Amino acid sequence: MKMAPIRIVFFSHSSELSGAPRCLLELLESLDRSSYTPIVVTPVDGSLIEALKEARIDFRTIKEINWLYLYCQTSNLFIRLFYLLKRILLNLYLTGYSYYLIYQCKADLIYLNTIASRYAAISAKLSGLPVIWHIHEGYQNKLKRAFFYFLVRLVASKVIFTSKASESLWGFEKVKGKSVWVYNGIDLEKVEELSRSKIEIDFEKDKTSIGYIGQINPYKGINILIEAMEKVKEVFPNAICWIIGKPSPYQEKYYESLKDCVIRKELEHNIKFIDFQPNIFPLLAKIDILVIPSMYETFGRSLIEGMALAKPIIATRVGGIPEIVIDNETGILVSPDDSNQLSKALLILLSEPDLRLKLGEGGKKRVKDLFSLENYYKKIEAIIAELLEDKLKANI
Repeated sequence: MKMAPIRIVFFSHSSELSGAPRCLLELLESLDRSSYTPIVVTPVDGSLIEALKEARIDFRTIKEINWLYLYCQTSNLFIRLFYLLKRILLNLYLTGYSYYLIYQCKADLIYLNTIASRYAAISAKLSGLPVIWHIHEGYQNKLKRAFFYFLVRLVASKVIFTSKASESLWGFEKVKGKSVWVYNGIDLEKVEELSRSKIEIDFEKDKTSIGYIGQINPYKGINILIEAMEKVKEVFPNAICWIIGKPSPYQEKYYESLKDCVIRKELEHNIKFIDFQPNIFPLLAKIDILVIPSMYETFGRSLIEGMALAKPIIATRVGGIPEIVIDNETGILVSPDDSNQLSKALLILLSEPDLRLKLGEGGKKRVKDLFSLENYYKKIEAIIAELLEDKLKANI
C-alpha cells in the first residue's frame, strides 16, 4: 500500500521574492509531489504568492505577519509602552493562529525559513513535530544573537545554515548533531533561460558595466562602492555602475543619502540606481563585473547568480563569501570598508578583459560543481528524511 505524501508546513516571513523566499521557492519547486505535500504560510501580497500559484503549491496567508516587522520610532515613553503591549498581543495571536494552521494542515513536519519566521517558533515547538529552522541571516548584535540562539536551540530539531561561517557565527558548530550547513543552490538551465528575457533598461554596448545587486542598507557597503567609483572615474570616465535593489525596511533615508552622495560627488553619469527586479538575470547578463562590497554576508546569493552567468566577482573577504568566491580563480576578494582596495580591483578588471573572462569561466564551473540546485535539494531532503525516520522510531 502506497503511503500518503508527507505534509510539510513552511513558514515564510516575507511574500516578496528576495533572497531567502527565493531559496524557499526553489526548494518547493524541487520537492517530489508524490512524496511530499508542501503548504506555505506567508504574509499577503507579494511575488512569492504569484509564484506559488503558478507552481500550484498550496498556501495560507496571515496579513498580521507584516505588522510584526513594524518598528516604533518615537522616544515617547507612553507610546513605546503601548507599542510593546501591541507587539505582545500580536505575538500571542500569531502563535495561536500558527498552531491552528499546523493542526488544520495535518502537518508531519515544520520548516521555519529564516530567523524572521520566529512568529511560528513557539507553535512549532508546541506541536511536538520535527522542526527544521533554516537560518539565512547573521545578526552582528551579540545580545540579539544570544536570544535567538537560545530560541533556536529550544525549538529546532535541526538547524540549517547557509555556510560554515554562519554556523560558526551562531556558535552551533559546538553543538554536536544539532546543525548542518547547506550551500544555496541554483538551477543553471533556468538561469540561462531567464537571462534571455527582454528588459527595458538601456545598457550601452560600448561601455563596461559594473553591477551591485541586493538590498540597500548600511551593512552592504554601497557607500564604499560609491567612493571607489570616484577613483575609477579618474581612469575610466565612462565606466557605469548599476546599483540594483530596494532599501531594506526603514532604510529609505539611507537610500536617499546614497543618491545625494552620488550627486555631491558628480557621479550621476557613472552610477545609476535601479529598483528591485523580480527577474534579475537579464540585468546580470548585461553587466561585466559583479561587485558585492558587504560588511558581512552569511552567504550572498547574488554571488552564485552572477557566477552562473560567468560574471567575474569582486567581493569582500567576510562571512561566507570566501567559501563561494576563490580569490584570483573566480574573482577578487578585498577587505571590507576599504574603497582603495575596491577601486584597485575594479581598475584591474576594467583594464583586463581576458582576466574577466577567465574568472567568469572559473566561477561558472564552481557553481556547477558546488552550488547546483540538485545538490541543495538532495541535502535538505536527506535532513527531512532523517527527522521523519527519528519521529517514526520514537513512536514505535
